[in-house]
Amino acid sequence: MSKKLYLCAIKIKFIKKNNMTTLRKFKLLAILAFVLAIPAGAQNCNCKTAFAWVKQTFEENDAGFQFVIDRRGEQAYAIHNQLIAERIKTATNKQECAEIIIDWLHFFRTGHIGFGVFDSNEGDIMQEFLASLVTEPPYLKRLNETTLYFRIPSFVITERAKIDSILNANRNNFMRTQNLIIDLRGNSGGSDDAWWKLFTFISSNPVVLRSLYFRSTELNNQVFREFDKNFYNRLNDNLGEFVLLHNQRYITISNYHQGNPRHVGIIVDRYVGSATESFLLLARQSRRVKLFGEPTAGVFDISNMNVTESPCRSFVLFYALSKGVDIDRFPIDGIGIQPDFFLGGMPDYEWVDFVNDILNRR
Repeated sequence: MSKKLYLCAIKIKFIKKNNMTTLRKFKLLAILAFVLAIPAGAQNCNCKTAFAWVKQTFEENDAGFQFVIDRRGEQAYAIHNQLIAERIKTATNKQECAEIIIDWLHFFRTGHIGFGVFDSNEGDIMQEFLASLVTEPPYLKRLNETTLYFRIPSFVITERAKIDSILNANRNNFMRTQNLIIDLRGNSGGSDDAWWKLFTFISSNPVVLRSLYFRSTELNNQVFREFDKNFYNRLNDNLGEFVLLHNQRYITISNYHQGNPRHVGIIVDRYVGSATESFLLLARQSRRVKLFGEPTAGVFDISNMNVTESPCRSFVLFYALSKGVDIDRFPIDGIGIQPDFFLGGMPDYEWVDFVNDILNRR
Protein backbone atom coordinates (compact mmCIF):
# COMPACT_ATOMS: atom_id res chain seq x y z
CA MET A 1 0.00 0.00 0.00
CA SER A 2 1.25 3.46 -0.85
CA LYS A 3 0.37 6.82 0.64
CA LYS A 4 0.44 10.22 -0.98
CA LEU A 5 -0.07 13.64 0.54
CA TYR A 6 -2.39 15.94 -1.41
CA LEU A 7 -2.51 19.57 -0.36
CA CYS A 8 -6.13 20.59 -0.62
CA ALA A 9 -6.56 23.22 2.11
CA ILE A 10 -9.05 21.32 4.21
CA LYS A 11 -10.41 22.96 7.35
CA ILE A 12 -12.59 20.92 9.65
CA LYS A 13 -14.76 21.89 12.60
CA PHE A 14 -15.93 19.25 15.02
CA ILE A 15 -18.92 20.31 17.07
CA LYS A 16 -19.22 19.67 20.79
CA LYS A 17 -20.57 21.42 23.83
CA ASN A 18 -18.30 23.63 25.88
CA ASN A 19 -18.93 23.67 29.62
CA MET A 20 -16.65 26.67 30.12
CA THR A 21 -19.33 29.20 29.23
CA THR A 22 -23.07 29.28 28.67
CA LEU A 23 -22.40 29.54 24.95
CA ARG A 24 -22.25 26.52 22.72
CA LYS A 25 -18.72 26.69 21.39
CA PHE A 26 -17.53 25.10 18.20
CA LYS A 27 -14.29 23.18 18.16
CA LEU A 28 -12.35 23.77 15.00
CA LEU A 29 -9.77 21.25 13.99
CA ALA A 30 -7.80 22.97 11.24
CA ILE A 31 -5.66 20.99 8.87
CA LEU A 32 -4.05 21.93 5.60
CA ALA A 33 -3.91 18.56 3.93
CA PHE A 34 -5.36 15.08 3.91
CA VAL A 35 -3.47 11.80 3.64
CA LEU A 36 -4.81 9.86 0.70
CA ALA A 37 -4.34 6.14 1.15
CA ILE A 38 -4.21 4.39 -2.22
CA PRO A 39 -4.50 0.62 -1.77
CA ALA A 40 -3.42 -1.63 -4.61
CA GLY A 41 -6.66 -3.63 -4.59
CA ALA A 42 -9.18 -0.86 -3.96
CA GLN A 43 -12.68 -0.94 -5.38
CA ASN A 44 -12.96 0.20 -8.99
CA CYS A 45 -14.91 3.44 -8.67
CA ASN A 46 -15.62 5.35 -11.87
CA CYS A 47 -14.40 8.97 -11.76
CA LYS A 48 -17.44 10.20 -13.69
CA THR A 49 -19.86 8.77 -11.14
CA ALA A 50 -17.67 10.02 -8.28
CA PHE A 51 -17.79 13.55 -9.68
CA ALA A 52 -21.56 13.36 -10.15
CA TRP A 53 -21.90 12.33 -6.49
CA VAL A 54 -19.60 15.13 -5.29
CA LYS A 55 -21.40 17.75 -7.37
CA GLN A 56 -24.88 16.75 -6.18
CA THR A 57 -23.85 16.35 -2.54
CA PHE A 58 -22.05 19.69 -2.49
CA GLU A 59 -24.85 21.61 -4.21
CA GLU A 60 -27.50 20.18 -1.90
CA ASN A 61 -25.63 20.51 1.40
CA ASP A 62 -22.70 22.95 1.41
CA ALA A 63 -23.40 26.17 3.32
CA GLY A 64 -21.35 28.31 0.94
CA PHE A 65 -22.57 26.95 -2.40
CA GLN A 66 -25.29 29.47 -3.22
CA PHE A 67 -23.29 32.35 -1.74
CA VAL A 68 -20.56 31.77 -4.34
CA ILE A 69 -22.98 31.14 -7.21
CA ASP A 70 -24.75 34.43 -6.48
CA ARG A 71 -21.44 36.27 -6.73
CA ARG A 72 -19.67 34.45 -9.55
CA GLY A 73 -22.75 33.74 -11.63
CA GLU A 74 -24.51 30.72 -13.11
CA GLN A 75 -22.70 31.11 -16.43
CA ALA A 76 -19.25 30.97 -14.85
CA TYR A 77 -20.32 27.89 -12.92
CA ALA A 78 -21.67 26.18 -16.03
CA ILE A 79 -18.41 26.82 -17.91
CA HIS A 80 -16.41 25.50 -14.95
CA ASN A 81 -18.52 22.33 -14.87
CA GLN A 82 -17.99 21.76 -18.59
CA LEU A 83 -14.22 22.10 -18.30
CA ILE A 84 -14.06 19.75 -15.33
CA ALA A 85 -16.29 17.19 -17.06
CA GLU A 86 -13.87 17.10 -20.01
CA ARG A 87 -10.91 16.59 -17.66
CA ILE A 88 -12.77 13.83 -15.81
CA LYS A 89 -12.87 11.82 -19.04
CA THR A 90 -9.06 11.75 -19.12
CA ALA A 91 -8.55 10.54 -15.52
CA THR A 92 -6.83 7.15 -15.54
CA ASN A 93 -6.57 6.52 -11.79
CA LYS A 94 -7.92 7.70 -8.46
CA GLN A 95 -5.10 10.14 -7.86
CA GLU A 96 -5.82 12.01 -11.07
CA CYS A 97 -9.55 11.89 -10.35
CA ALA A 98 -9.01 13.39 -6.88
CA GLU A 99 -6.85 16.20 -8.23
CA ILE A 100 -9.48 17.16 -10.83
CA ILE A 101 -12.33 17.13 -8.31
CA ILE A 102 -10.25 19.25 -5.91
CA ASP A 103 -9.87 21.77 -8.74
CA TRP A 104 -13.66 21.73 -9.14
CA LEU A 105 -14.11 22.46 -5.42
CA HIS A 106 -11.69 25.38 -5.55
CA PHE A 107 -14.20 27.26 -7.70
CA PHE A 108 -15.96 27.89 -4.39
CA ARG A 109 -13.06 28.44 -1.97
CA THR A 110 -9.72 26.98 -0.87
CA GLY A 111 -10.41 26.54 2.85
CA HIS A 112 -12.92 24.42 4.78
CA ILE A 113 -13.25 22.10 1.81
CA GLY A 114 -11.63 18.93 0.52
CA PHE A 115 -11.79 15.62 -1.30
CA GLY A 116 -9.70 12.48 -1.06
CA VAL A 117 -9.30 8.80 -1.77
CA PHE A 118 -10.59 6.75 1.12
CA ASP A 119 -9.52 3.35 2.45
CA SER A 120 -11.61 2.10 5.36
CA ASN A 121 -8.95 -0.51 6.18
CA GLU A 122 -6.14 1.96 6.62
CA GLY A 123 -6.89 2.81 10.24
CA ASP A 124 -7.14 6.21 11.83
CA ILE A 125 -4.87 8.07 9.44
CA MET A 126 -6.58 11.33 10.32
CA GLN A 127 -5.39 11.18 13.92
CA GLU A 128 -1.89 10.25 12.82
CA PHE A 129 -1.82 13.17 10.44
CA LEU A 130 -3.12 15.65 13.01
CA ALA A 131 -0.29 14.67 15.32
CA SER A 132 2.15 15.51 12.53
CA LEU A 133 0.74 19.05 12.25
CA VAL A 134 2.19 20.11 15.60
CA THR A 135 5.79 20.85 14.67
CA GLU A 136 6.82 22.33 18.03
CA PRO A 137 5.21 22.80 21.44
CA PRO A 138 4.09 26.20 22.76
CA TYR A 139 6.57 27.95 25.02
CA LEU A 140 6.98 31.10 27.07
CA LYS A 141 10.13 33.12 27.63
CA ARG A 142 11.03 36.49 29.06
CA LEU A 143 12.46 39.02 26.61
CA ASN A 144 13.18 41.65 29.23
CA GLU A 145 11.80 43.01 32.49
CA THR A 146 8.74 44.49 30.77
CA THR A 147 7.91 41.88 28.10
CA LEU A 148 7.02 38.18 27.93
CA TYR A 149 7.04 36.24 24.64
CA PHE A 150 4.49 33.43 24.14
CA ARG A 151 4.97 31.28 21.04
CA ILE A 152 1.91 29.19 20.02
CA PRO A 153 2.45 27.29 16.73
CA SER A 154 -0.93 25.51 16.77
CA PHE A 155 -4.38 25.57 18.35
CA VAL A 156 -5.00 21.88 17.59
CA ILE A 157 -7.05 20.50 20.50
CA THR A 158 -4.15 18.36 21.72
CA GLU A 159 -2.26 21.59 22.50
CA ARG A 160 -4.92 22.98 24.84
CA ALA A 161 -3.49 21.34 27.98
CA LYS A 162 0.00 22.63 27.16
CA ILE A 163 -1.20 26.20 26.57
CA ASP A 164 -3.35 26.23 29.71
CA SER A 165 -0.51 24.72 31.75
CA ILE A 166 1.84 27.52 30.70
CA LEU A 167 -0.76 30.12 31.63
CA ASN A 168 -1.40 28.54 35.04
CA ALA A 169 2.26 27.95 35.91
CA ASN A 170 3.30 31.50 34.98
CA ARG A 171 0.39 33.45 36.38
CA ASN A 172 2.63 35.51 38.66
CA ASN A 173 4.98 36.27 35.76
CA PHE A 174 2.06 37.53 33.68
CA MET A 175 0.67 39.59 36.54
CA ARG A 176 3.94 41.44 37.14
CA THR A 177 4.75 42.04 33.45
CA GLN A 178 3.07 44.85 31.53
CA ASN A 179 3.71 43.59 27.97
CA LEU A 180 2.92 40.27 26.29
CA ILE A 181 3.83 39.21 22.75
CA ILE A 182 1.82 36.27 21.36
CA ASP A 183 3.46 34.85 18.25
CA LEU A 184 0.90 32.95 16.13
CA ARG A 185 2.81 32.81 12.84
CA GLY A 186 2.00 29.64 10.93
CA ASN A 187 -0.88 28.79 13.28
CA SER A 188 -3.50 27.52 10.83
CA GLY A 189 -6.15 26.83 13.45
CA GLY A 190 -7.34 24.08 15.72
CA SER A 191 -9.89 24.24 18.50
CA ASP A 192 -11.61 27.20 20.15
CA ASP A 193 -11.01 25.41 23.44
CA ALA A 194 -7.26 25.66 22.90
CA TRP A 195 -7.33 29.48 22.98
CA TRP A 196 -10.28 30.19 25.25
CA LYS A 197 -8.30 30.54 28.50
CA LEU A 198 -5.75 32.76 26.75
CA PHE A 199 -8.49 34.97 25.37
CA THR A 200 -10.10 35.58 28.76
CA PHE A 201 -6.65 36.44 30.10
CA ILE A 202 -5.97 39.22 27.58
CA SER A 203 -9.47 40.63 27.19
CA SER A 204 -9.98 43.95 28.97
CA ASN A 205 -13.64 44.64 28.19
CA PRO A 206 -16.84 43.00 26.89
CA VAL A 207 -16.53 41.73 23.31
CA VAL A 208 -19.07 40.62 20.70
CA LEU A 209 -19.18 37.12 19.22
CA ARG A 210 -20.81 36.80 15.81
CA SER A 211 -23.15 33.82 15.50
CA LEU A 212 -23.59 31.33 12.66
CA TYR A 213 -26.25 30.17 10.24
CA PHE A 214 -26.40 26.41 9.64
CA ARG A 215 -27.78 24.97 6.41
CA SER A 216 -30.48 22.49 7.35
CA THR A 217 -30.54 19.29 5.29
CA GLU A 218 -31.12 15.68 6.26
CA LEU A 219 -27.43 14.88 5.77
CA ASN A 220 -26.14 17.97 7.61
CA ASN A 221 -28.44 17.64 10.58
CA GLN A 222 -27.13 14.21 11.51
CA VAL A 223 -24.01 15.93 12.85
CA PHE A 224 -26.10 17.35 15.71
CA ARG A 225 -27.99 14.18 16.54
CA GLU A 226 -25.75 13.34 19.51
CA PHE A 227 -24.26 16.73 20.33
CA ASP A 228 -27.30 18.98 20.65
CA LYS A 229 -30.77 17.43 20.46
CA ASN A 230 -32.56 20.80 20.79
CA PHE A 231 -30.72 22.33 17.86
CA TYR A 232 -31.08 19.06 15.92
CA ASN A 233 -34.86 19.26 16.30
CA ARG A 234 -34.93 22.93 15.35
CA LEU A 235 -32.91 22.19 12.21
CA ASN A 236 -35.26 19.38 11.22
CA ASP A 237 -38.21 21.71 11.66
CA ASN A 238 -36.64 24.05 9.09
CA LEU A 239 -35.33 21.74 6.35
CA GLY A 240 -34.00 23.63 3.36
CA GLU A 241 -33.40 26.82 5.39
CA PHE A 242 -30.48 28.48 7.13
CA VAL A 243 -31.04 28.31 10.89
CA LEU A 244 -29.47 30.82 13.31
CA LEU A 245 -27.50 28.98 15.96
CA HIS A 246 -28.15 31.08 19.08
CA ASN A 247 -31.43 32.66 17.97
CA GLN A 248 -29.51 35.92 17.91
CA ARG A 249 -26.91 37.28 15.54
CA TYR A 250 -24.56 38.73 18.15
CA ILE A 251 -23.61 37.58 21.67
CA THR A 252 -21.72 39.64 24.23
CA ILE A 253 -18.94 37.88 26.15
CA SER A 254 -17.94 39.51 29.42
CA ASN A 255 -15.08 37.24 30.58
CA TYR A 256 -12.18 39.61 31.19
CA HIS A 257 -9.80 40.76 33.91
CA GLN A 258 -7.97 43.89 34.96
CA GLY A 259 -4.24 44.37 35.46
CA ASN A 260 -1.27 43.01 33.54
CA PRO A 261 -0.53 42.33 30.82
CA ARG A 262 -1.69 45.83 29.88
CA HIS A 263 -0.26 45.80 26.36
CA VAL A 264 -0.58 42.73 24.10
CA GLY A 265 0.96 42.42 20.67
CA ILE A 266 -0.20 39.47 18.56
CA ILE A 267 2.02 38.53 15.61
CA VAL A 268 0.25 36.98 12.59
CA ASP A 269 1.12 36.06 9.02
CA ARG A 270 -0.53 34.80 5.82
CA TYR A 271 -0.68 31.24 7.16
CA VAL A 272 -2.87 32.09 10.14
CA GLY A 273 -6.42 30.89 9.57
CA SER A 274 -9.65 29.31 10.70
CA ALA A 275 -9.92 28.91 14.51
CA THR A 276 -6.97 31.26 14.93
CA GLU A 277 -8.85 33.91 12.98
CA SER A 278 -11.79 33.29 15.30
CA PHE A 279 -9.47 34.05 18.22
CA LEU A 280 -8.20 37.23 16.55
CA LEU A 281 -11.70 38.56 15.86
CA LEU A 282 -12.44 38.46 19.59
CA ALA A 283 -8.98 39.38 20.87
CA ARG A 284 -8.66 42.52 18.75
CA GLN A 285 -11.78 43.92 20.43
CA SER A 286 -9.79 44.19 23.66
CA ARG A 287 -8.43 47.69 24.23
CA ARG A 288 -5.05 46.23 25.20
CA VAL A 289 -4.51 44.22 21.97
CA LYS A 290 -2.81 45.20 18.70
CA LEU A 291 -2.14 42.93 15.71
CA PHE A 292 1.24 42.95 13.94
CA GLY A 293 2.40 41.29 10.72
CA GLU A 294 0.51 40.40 7.55
CA PRO A 295 -3.14 39.87 6.61
CA THR A 296 -4.23 36.40 7.66
CA ALA A 297 -5.21 33.54 5.34
CA GLY A 298 -8.91 34.42 5.23
CA VAL A 299 -10.57 31.01 5.74
CA PHE A 300 -13.27 31.70 8.30
CA ASP A 301 -16.72 32.66 6.94
CA ILE A 302 -17.76 29.26 5.58
CA SER A 303 -16.89 26.62 8.17
CA ASN A 304 -17.98 23.77 10.47
CA MET A 305 -17.12 20.89 8.22
CA ASN A 306 -18.93 17.65 7.61
CA VAL A 307 -17.30 14.55 6.16
CA THR A 308 -19.23 12.07 4.00
CA GLU A 309 -18.21 8.91 2.19
CA SER A 310 -19.04 8.15 -1.44
CA PRO A 311 -21.54 5.37 -2.25
CA CYS A 312 -18.74 3.21 -3.64
CA ARG A 313 -16.73 3.79 -0.43
CA SER A 314 -13.65 4.87 -2.36
CA PHE A 315 -13.77 8.64 -1.82
CA VAL A 316 -14.49 11.11 0.96
CA LEU A 317 -15.86 14.65 0.61
CA PHE A 318 -15.38 17.50 3.09
CA TYR A 319 -17.81 20.40 2.90
CA ALA A 320 -19.10 23.18 5.18
CA LEU A 321 -22.22 23.27 7.34
CA SER A 322 -22.32 26.93 8.37
CA LYS A 323 -21.79 30.51 7.28
CA GLY A 324 -21.14 33.60 9.38
CA VAL A 325 -23.88 36.10 10.00
CA ASP A 326 -21.72 38.93 8.64
CA ILE A 327 -20.46 37.21 5.50
CA ASP A 328 -22.07 39.92 3.31
CA ARG A 329 -21.09 42.99 5.34
CA PHE A 330 -17.80 41.96 6.94
CA PRO A 331 -16.23 39.10 4.96
CA ILE A 332 -13.01 37.39 6.03
CA ASP A 333 -12.69 34.63 3.42
CA GLY A 334 -10.30 35.56 0.64
CA ILE A 335 -9.41 38.80 2.43
CA GLY A 336 -8.05 37.93 5.84
CA ILE A 337 -7.86 39.93 9.04
CA GLN A 338 -5.78 43.05 8.60
CA PRO A 339 -3.03 43.83 11.14
CA ASP A 340 -2.86 47.16 12.96
CA PHE A 341 0.86 47.31 12.09
CA PHE A 342 1.83 45.88 8.68
CA LEU A 343 5.29 44.30 8.79
CA GLY A 344 5.35 42.69 5.33
CA GLY A 345 8.32 44.80 4.18
CA MET A 346 10.44 43.76 7.16
CA PRO A 347 12.41 40.49 7.50
CA ASP A 348 10.35 38.16 9.66
CA TYR A 349 13.22 37.59 12.10
CA GLU A 350 12.96 41.27 13.06
CA TRP A 351 9.24 41.21 13.86
CA VAL A 352 9.54 40.28 17.52
CA ASP A 353 12.02 43.07 18.24
CA PHE A 354 9.79 45.56 16.43
CA VAL A 355 6.71 44.55 18.40
CA ASN A 356 8.68 44.64 21.65
CA ASP A 357 9.82 48.19 20.86
CA ILE A 358 6.28 49.37 20.06
CA LEU A 359 4.80 47.85 23.20
CA ASN A 360 7.45 49.47 25.38
CA ARG A 361 6.62 52.88 23.90
CA ARG A 362 2.91 52.67 24.70
